[in-house]
Amino acid sequence: MEPILVTDYISDRTFDIYDAEAGYHFLLVRSSGGQHNVNVDLIFGGVLYVEIPSCLFGIKVSKPCDEKAVELEKRFTTYQSAHYKGEFVYAIESEGNRFHIVASALWIHVNTLAESSLIPMCKEGKQEYYENYVKKEYKLQ
Repeated sequence: MEPILVTDYISDRTFDIYDAEAGYHFLLVRSSGGQHNVNVDLIFGGVLYVEIPSCLFGIKVSKPCDEKAVELEKRFTTYQSAHYKGEFVYAIESEGNRFHIVASALWIHVNTLAESSLIPMCKEGKQEYYENYVKKEYKLQ
């Protein structure tokens, strides 16, 4: 099953930087529990640059592909192009501020895991976990 593609993600929940796996270039920003005891994990893959506070109160995540995004993509991605589009830049808006993450992908993973959802993504069997759980969720396009 392919993920549900969304153009932006909006939530009034509180999100924290929860985990990172530098060797795999993953960043996990999590909203824990909530009234239904369900986590919402923002899993960024191929992370090259992070500019966010440790705690965010209400968020909107998008790929603006604007002048600022193009500037960050030129500065932090490893590929060279004559036509940067800013498509690897995720903007996170919270409390009237805009923050950025330069990454190749973002998955929104709803789960009830007690531990980090990056743990199974970085172990043997990670492809199976990704295919069976993460990939079936949401992906920002």
